[in-house]
Amino acid sequence: MTTALHHFAAIYETRLIEDEKLTVVAPPVKLEVITGPAYMHSLSTDHAVVPLRGEVGEEVQIPSPSPIQLEEGKRYIIASMRAPGNPVAVEEECRRTVERITAIIGLLSTPTLFALPIHIGWVSASALPPVHTTFMFSHPQKLDRKALERGISVARKVLTSDSVMRDRFDLIARLFGRTIGMPPSDEAFLWAWTCLEIFPMMGTQKYRHIAPYLAKVTGSEEAELAERLDIRGLHALRSKLVHSGHLGLSDAELFTKLGIVRGIGYTVMRGMCGLPYDGELERVCRIGA
Repeated sequence: MTTALHHFAAIYETRLIEDEKLTVVAPPVKLEVITGPAYMHSLSTDHAVVPLRGEVGEEVQIPSPSPIQLEEGKRYIIASMRAPGNPVAVEEECRRTVERITAIIGLLSTPTLFALPIHIGWVSASALPPVHTTFMFSHPQKLDRKALERGISVARKVLTSDSVMRDRFDLIARLFGRTIGMPPSDEAFLWAWTCLEIFPMMGTQKYRHIAPYLAKVTGSEEAELAERLDIRGLHALRSKLVHSGHLGLSDAELFTKLGIVRGIGYTVMRGMCGLPYDGELERVCRIGA
């Protein structure tokens, strides 16, 4: 598999460009305006959620590449660059380079040119295997209708008793859903941490509010929780990300740190709903050990 076949592309639909066809070259990025139809394959990082049953050697099926169909008569902007090396190793570099150019073009015209993203990631004219696939393993669930309805009733009652807390929960729910649906990345870490800034931090610098709240909902010692979860270190990572633009973690480190922040967010959300602690923090710490 040669890297010449891999292009990193950001594809946007637009109704704001009058040109049917246009090419702008800003090496190594080429920006094209085209009118559909067009067809290509997504080779992007896939994010697969896999049921964990505990069998040794359980087979995991890698998803097939997704087709990208650009509809006839519609106008599209494609900003792309060829992989300068192994696609797995240069993905972040390519993403930042392509998005930097689209941001500059937006400033020179209007940012709303790029308001309708269709795809951001690796593409190819042929159906090659995905460049990279990440897996989220989780235990299968057998849903109990009555238990779910009881839990919903409890959560609604608690949330409706405090409108400010309910509004915070609603915003956290949107952001938490976003981070769970993403493969491990700097962006996923930032969304997950932002959930904690909404509550219990209620501010960007008040990370010391996290451990007392977790101690309250888990029944554990505050100092022990703060140390075991390394809350101060997680806050330092958040600060590094927003001030330097990247975390600089290995894949394994990112997986562990993101898992802990997601586990904290999950535990906080259960506490906000009046639901009992279910041991999530022990699970994420075990995985990260």
